Amino acid sequence: MKKMFCSFALLLLFLSGCTATMYTASEEQYRERSLTTESISTDGIALLPITGANQTFNSVVSMAADSVLRSYQFSRYAGSRQVSNQLNNRGLVRDYQEMINNYHSSGMIDNSQMKKIGEAIEARYLLKIQIGSLNSATDTESDYDGDVYTTREKNVRIYGLLWDATNGNVVWEGASTALVEEEEYTVIRQSDREFYEAATSELIHKLLSPRS
Repeated sequence: MKKMFCSFALLLLFLSGCTATMYTASEEQYRERSLTTESISTDGIALLPITGANQTFNSVVSMAADSVLRSYQFSRYAGSRQVSNQLNNRGLVRDYQEMINNYHSSGMIDNSQMKKIGEAIEARYLLKIQIGSLNSATDTESDYDGDVYTTREKNVRIYGLLWDATNGNVVWEGASTALVEEEEYTVIRQSDREFYEAATSELIHKLLSPRS
């Protein structure tokens, strides 16, 4: 009886499928030559508050990015919560909102606003992260024997932008992707949170890795 139960349990596990593997990748679109991990540590980096309609993304990415950045033990670092508090204490919340809104609408930055914010936060480099896309797709195909099979893919893509607060210039741009594809006997079980965390970690490590 016990042997039959074990065999049945193994059959259920086989039929339900194993968890599909998550893969991550990143790309660096631009890096100013003077930007190094040492310069970031010396001059300070701040994680700007992450805003948008996707509250889960905002919260998870803020925590994930903060965790990775703190692991580098920079001499000067401000997390998004600290940045929010500093902006509020210095009366710069409206300036910050105007600066970000202008950037989204025109792609331009007010250098005077940027400089004030950098001085208030006491960090030269300001990191902005935003979601690009979260996609889930299903594809049905048939082989030569007429057997129909279905494959499923899920991925998230996020973008990062690093400003130099002393002049408003972009000194780094990058993107990262977390991807899971169902294969034979595998199933996508990862939550959106896990996708956001993996892509964020990949993005931050790309920023802080030497240019190859």
